[in-house]
Amino acid sequence: MINYKVTYYNDCGAWVDPNPTVKIFDLHDDMTDWIMEEVRRRVDDIVENSFDTVSEEERSGLEEEEYYRIKIEEVINNDHQ
Repeated sequence: MINYKVTYYNDCGAWVDPNPTVKIFDLHDDMTDWIMEEVRRRVDDIVENSFDTVSEEERSGLEEEEYYRIKIEEVINNDHQ
């Protein structure tokens, strides 16, 4: 059985995130749902804590940056043979 491993790195400036969020999903749909929700949650947090008003174009750019922080791998799970 194939699982999906998602590694979501936090923005650490010039440093590589030493403690990224790692999730394993059995279903592709569950993985994509989680990714979309997590990106939305992180972007909402950035926008809510911004001192300036964030335009739709800037928000779109923030979403794009968040997607660059995600690594998806297919992993074989031998437990379900």
